[in-house]
Formats: sequence, C-alpha cells, structure tokens
Amino acid sequence: MKAAVDIQCLPLGVAAKAEIYDLVDQAIAVIEKAGCDYTVSAFSTTIEGELEEIWDTALKAHLAVQEASGENVISYIKLATGPELGSTQEKLERQ
Repeated sequence: MKAAVDIQCLPLGVAAKAEIYDLVDQAIAVIEKAGCDYTVSAFSTTIEGELEEIWDTALKAHLAVQEASGENVISYIKLATGPELGSTQEKLERQ
C-alpha cells in the first residue's frame, strides 16, 4: 500500500543545539540508508513509499536517536495511506 510518513524525532534531556542536530542527522542517515524517497524540512522528514517499508524505517530512525542519545526520545509521526499516494516524483509524472 502506498503511504507517506512524516516523522519528527525529539531527543529529551539534550540541551546543546549541536548535539540535537547530530542526533537528528543520525535519524536522517537511517532513512537515507533505507533507500526510501524522503524530504527533509525544517521541522520533520517525510518518507514516501510502501507502508511496511517506510513504517519500519521510521521506527529504525527513532531507535537510532534513542540509542545514540541514551535519553528518552519522543517522535511525532503522521501517516497517510491511499491508492493515489506515491512519491513526489510519481505524482509529478501523473500530472
């Protein structure tokens, strides 16, 4: 099933901006390594593709931040599914 997941990983107990950025970069590296279509924005990252694959990728990104920080992590996740969904590239090709 086509889907999109928007994830924002927030490490708790980390005050230094540089450390927060490094932790978020680790989540993005997990997403990139998975080979999914994704877009990084100011507050979150959107992953597009097959539901099972991107859901698993979002969980791995969350756990990577947890492991690297050793602290609590909250991830806000939005999920969209449907037959008309697809990657941004696929949507552009349908126009």
